[in-house]
Amino acid sequence: YGKSNTTVLGEDGVTREVVKLDEDDNVKKELDEEGDDNREEWEYRPPPRKVLGPVMPGRERVKEELEEEDPRDAKARRKAEKKLAKKIKKDERRAEKKRRKEQRER
Repeated sequence: YGKSNTTVLGEDGVTREVVKLDEDDNVKKELDEEGDDNREEWEYRPPPRKVLGPVMPGRERVKEELEEEDPRDAKARRKAEKKLAKKIKKDERRAEKKRRKEQRER
């Protein structure tokens, strides 16, 4: 993934594969040509839906078919879901901590 290998002719006449490293000695990832990573803090856009018609007579719900999701949107969606899950977990922990504190004070 993202290793940029270059073959270099060494001073001793031997060809070697060289991997580019960034300042922190991490293997540098190649940047996407379109620069997708600059999208505004990965805003989440729900995938577009096609309405196919009612599922069954008597059901008010409508059957929907998801179109092929853009990989950038998929990444944004996963990132947004992860962020939300983390926030919910954090809020639950805070509430639990608060409850315990109130129990101790009684």
